[in-house]
Amino acid sequence: MKLSVMICTRNRAASLRETLNAVFKMVPSLDYDYEIVVVDNASTDTTRLVVAEVIAALPTRHYGRLRYCHEPRPGLSNARNAALRTAQGDVLVFIDDDIWPAANWLDEICKEFTDDPDLCLLGGRVLLAQERLQPVGIVISNERQTLTTPDGAAMVIGANIAFRREVLGKVGGFDPRLGAGGAFAAAEDVDFMYRAMKAGYKLLYAPSVTVYHNHDRTTHEQACKLEYNYGQGAVAYFVKHILKGDLYAVKVAYWSLHNVMTKAFGLATISHEVAERTRAYLRGFAKGLFPALVRMW
Repeated sequence: MKLSVMICTRNRAASLRETLNAVFKMVPSLDYDYEIVVVDNASTDTTRLVVAEVIAALPTRHYGRLRYCHEPRPGLSNARNAALRTAQGDVLVFIDDDIWPAANWLDEICKEFTDDPDLCLLGGRVLLAQERLQPVGIVISNERQTLTTPDGAAMVIGANIAFRREVLGKVGGFDPRLGAGGAFAAAEDVDFMYRAMKAGYKLLYAPSVTVYHNHDRTTHEQACKLEYNYGQGAVAYFVKHILKGDLYAVKVAYWSLHNVMTKAFGLATISHEVAERTRAYLRGFAKGLFPALVRMW
């Protein structure tokens, strides 16, 4: 089995260097091959130089393992699709450029796909790398779950997902309208997983597949901005599928909005900060509705 670990990045050279150093600190204990593909999404900083420096410093056993790819069209989905075209692995893995994987991360991914030949979609736990960071962009559940209905797509995030190459044949790539740098700055990962689950693939959430998110959001205002973007992405993702006549998407959108509104307006026992972040999500959802109806047609 060969795993392709794909990292999309734009103007975050310092963070990328930390991620690559963390990846190459892993010492696999199982029998598999892997490659690292960095997709430079039209960066104007020293990203290319950082990759070259990391390659030059790698020991001989890692010769040829790290590859650089340039995607000139801005947008995370464009970068993800370029990664998919470049990757050579049987199992395709995405992490972000601010992720530190656990020491056994790749071993656990390999183990899950080896133990279950029918497994095609895998998501893992995403924890904060530092206590000072805002609790956003994470998935903290300790419960191992196999999800078979498309609403389970929201259980995982693109900072730690993996899938077999065969999924692309039925699902295609990521929607360039969604994701950072696109018309709607989120939800490209949920949309991809939703389409894959609609195609009949089951999703396993395995908390043993753990990474640490070293994002740069340290203030409440930054966290609210991210949630606002999540809201805009979510409404675009829902509208996209509803406009195609997907009645299941109507159900998912209804219950998602119901749960968010329950949290936002004090009907659930949550902290003031969580309620404010949730209201920011709703503002993004509301403001993104009309543009979504226009752009996702």
